[in-house]
Amino acid sequence: MRGGRIGMVTVRQLFDKGEGESEGGDQYHRFEESLDCAAANDVSAAYLIDTFELWFYLHYEAVMGAIHREQLYADLSQRWGMGYVA
Repeated sequence: MRGGRIGMVTVRQLFDKGEGESEGGDQYHRFEESLDCAAANDVSAAYLIDTFELWFYLHYEAVMGAIHREQLYADLSQRWGMGYVA
């Protein structure tokens, strides 16, 4: 309680989970531990994967098949005039 007011605080944690995190690897293990820790402490956790970039891409192109992430990043870089690296 601060200043005579009672408030509620919501804590959320967001992870950017990348391609290189293979199951059983150290980075993957730390990621899993972080999710477990968040759950144990009543913290909402979420993580992003390459689908976020695909969502951007779909604003420009209709995709009917597989697209490699390197092609996706190259296209976004060209469209946005920057070196997009996820």
